[in-house]
Amino acid sequence: MDDLKYGKRNKRGDWAPSAYFNIPPVFVLPPQPLAFAKWLPSYFLPWNLLFAASAAAYALFVLPDVDVMKTLAWGWILRLFVVNCVAVFLFYSAFEYMLYMARTRKSLQVQREIPQRPEQHRLPVRQSKHRGRNPRIRNGGADLDGL
Repeated sequence: MDDLKYGKRNKRGDWAPSAYFNIPPVFVLPPQPLAFAKWLPSYFLPWNLLFAASAAAYALFVLPDVDVMKTLAWGWILRLFVVNCVAVFLFYSAFEYMLYMARTRKSLQVQREIPQRPEQHRLPVRQSKHRGRNPRIRNGGADLDGL
């Protein structure tokens, strides 16, 4: 991470951000209802609405009735355990996949930016007199041919 994207350093090396943190209008005194109304959709829409919808779907479709859960039985407990394991696997797999793809895109972008050395500046390959065998290995590496 390059911290100079988000701030600058002075002569002593102290870092200062270029943009300051804005306090949400929930905790501002005196209250600002119009600013709060403008801020509220940005709080719910990115992720919190998705989390609330997934919790509601879980409660409606996965959890058994309260009457069933009053008595301990292996059936509904194992069903909840398996559903939770699958949900955790899918959630974290999707999250890690997004991170992996972002890293792959970044590494591909870095590879494109690396200039290639011109052909005339490449060093010649030295031909070995041992023809691929290492003289430091006993038998010249002949017993390693099958590996």
